Amino acid sequence: MGKKRILRALAFLCAYSLAVATAFAQERTITGSISDEAGQPLSGATIAAKGQPNINTVSRQDGSFELRVPESVKTLVISHVGMRVRNVDIVGRSQVIVTLEMSENNMDEVVVVGYGTSKRGDLTSSQTTVTAKQIEKTINTTLEQALQGRAAGVYITQNSGQPGGGISVNIRGISSLSRTQPLYVIDGVQMQAGEDVSFGNQSTSNPLASLNPSDIEDVQILQGPSATAIYGSRATNGVILITTKRGKAGGVRINYGYNYNLQTPPDRLEVMNLRQYAQFVKEYHQLAGGITPEEFLDPTLLGEGTDWQKELFNNAAMNKHQLSFSGGNNNTTYYASGELLDQEGVALGSGFKRYGLRLNMDNKPREWATLGLNLNATQTDEVLTTTNYGNAESPLIANALRLTPQIPVTNFDGSWGGSDPVNGANQYAPVNPIALANLVTNTNRRRQVQGGLNFSVRPLAGLTLRTSVYGSFGDGLTTYYNPTYRISQWHYNLNATLTNGTYQSWYWNWLQQVEYQRKIGKHSFTLMASHEAQESSYKAIVVGRGGFLTNDVFDVDAGDPNTATNSGGTYPWGIESYLGRLTYNYDNRYLLTATYRRDGSPFFGENNRWGSFPSLSVAWRTSQEKWWNPEVVNELKFRFEIGLTGNPGTDAGIYSRMATGATPWGTGFLPQELKNADLQWEETNTKNYGINIGLLNNRFTIEADYYDRDISNLILRASVPFYMGPAACRVLLPRHG
Repeated sequence: MGKKRILRALAFLCAYSLAVATAFAQERTITGSISDEAGQPLSGATIAAKGQPNINTVSRQDGSFELRVPESVKTLVISHVGMRVRNVDIVGRSQVIVTLEMSENNMDEVVVVGYGTSKRGDLTSSQTTVTAKQIEKTINTTLEQALQGRAAGVYITQNSGQPGGGISVNIRGISSLSRTQPLYVIDGVQMQAGEDVSFGNQSTSNPLASLNPSDIEDVQILQGPSATAIYGSRATNGVILITTKRGKAGGVRINYGYNYNLQTPPDRLEVMNLRQYAQFVKEYHQLAGGITPEEFLDPTLLGEGTDWQKELFNNAAMNKHQLSFSGGNNNTTYYASGELLDQEGVALGSGFKRYGLRLNMDNKPREWATLGLNLNATQTDEVLTTTNYGNAESPLIANALRLTPQIPVTNFDGSWGGSDPVNGANQYAPVNPIALANLVTNTNRRRQVQGGLNFSVRPLAGLTLRTSVYGSFGDGLTTYYNPTYRISQWHYNLNATLTNGTYQSWYWNWLQQVEYQRKIGKHSFTLMASHEAQESSYKAIVVGRGGFLTNDVFDVDAGDPNTATNSGGTYPWGIESYLGRLTYNYDNRYLLTATYRRDGSPFFGENNRWGSFPSLSVAWRTSQEKWWNPEVVNELKFRFEIGLTGNPGTDAGIYSRMATGATPWGTGFLPQELKNADLQWEETNTKNYGINIGLLNNRFTIEADYYDRDISNLILRASVPFYMGPAACRVLLPRHG
């Protein structure tokens, strides 16, 4: 028995060795190089076996590559971003030299869509792309500035002249009374910008100012109902998908960029100089009576006086340093970058600084598995004195336009000039804006870390399982210090006050997704199903004190405890979602996309907690018909889509909000808002008709859309009669078109 077992083992080893040798004998190695039309090597080009896309490699820095393929493979498929795909015959060849040509037809370009990707030619919804090349053509501090004028139907308004200040983005107008800003998705991290930009002592600046435009690979603006409905209740105002740059296989690439820009003041508004003002005062007193100051009796003897606009506004520099590293091999790629931006404001007492670090990595531990990492850390520092002093009725810049020219910026003794008996004017004149810009301290510091991990496997051909966890954490500190000063007998402050505000916010998102792709003859379809859970919280505390004995210590403890004030709150939020999508393509001519999403929100009662948001879109690529063969129009596609999106509002109106109040027995509570248990989702039903035209091999493209939107169940915080107690109640408005 022992001899028989040994003989069987030897026979098995011989058979196994023969099988392995045969398998190796059935493979061969193909080497070669890839270059462009100018003969320059192309790194990062993908070389794959036709019919077996899992057998692939990427060209090196010098354009060379090496790939082992089975003997049965007859053709290699070679592709590169922006280049035409080439099929190269390798029968009887072990070495190939390939030249790729620039592609003028972008219909095969892969673009990002909600929870996936698609070929541009297969899109059935209205979607606009802004590429990194377009962004680099202009000088942009923030993302919204990079989008201005580059997408039809996207209206971008700068609400404040503050560097890094708030900007409103409206896609196809306003469709809600509670939330008007679009949903931003940055490498999977969902973010909704604030709705308001305050102009008081504390500023609400642009939260997206922390994103470095130089790190952006492309921006997809989803406008059509089919494209946005996959995001359900957060997509009524449109969706902006932002993809940052990632590494490519090849040698290490080091890029350093430095930008210096000189910002010029706004156009000067025509106001009276000192001679004109003196003549005006003289003539006014002649007509209405009054005593003209002696120095105004002969205006020709006077000079120009103080030009307050010239004193407040100056040319300002903006410096930006950008350093990035990228590279990798066939299994691991990386992109790392750092940024330093220093933007001085054209108005005295304003400025913006940003420091940022980013790391993106991708790894293929196995041919059937991929792992990705995104990580971004930023800090922004803002000086807000000029742009956020006072209130909407008396801002600092407006005061500079109203102040009369006979008042100097500083007196002969070096003190600040003001409206006093020596300089003229009166108690109703504005305070010296240059003095306030130098005396008042108003700063805002924000720190944010965001990123995530994603993992996907392909257990079967066409089947992909994905899971991802994304999150962000932020904190901030605002400081507003109004010191003691005496500028004139009417303009003084004897009580120094300090207000400090701090906040913390966090957000997480967990997504599980399954996707199946299949092609049968001329029929291609993709089926996707996902579950998503999200949660976030925002906590803020604001404290203040007065009675400071010195203007040199900005610490709350240095103030008078008897003047202490405080406020704050916690604002939690969460949502759970189930979503799916079916895409169908017949012979690249007839396209269909159907999506369905169901969101659950704690903002509504039990009967209305879940909302459903379906959509359907179809397209006909007429230019792919066999009978279509024009010389000028190479792309013609007709689209129709219909979809439902929603909006949960900003907080839970189903509960009666309580406010605190002082009583003889201690702190008490009273209703601040009446509850409305019947609150339900806002709904926006949109129909969209579109056409895409490509001319002269897509050198010129035309995209036109017509849409019809119906909005129902708008959530409004309405006032109630005083005898009902609370000040407001959430109500639903009827349908609006």
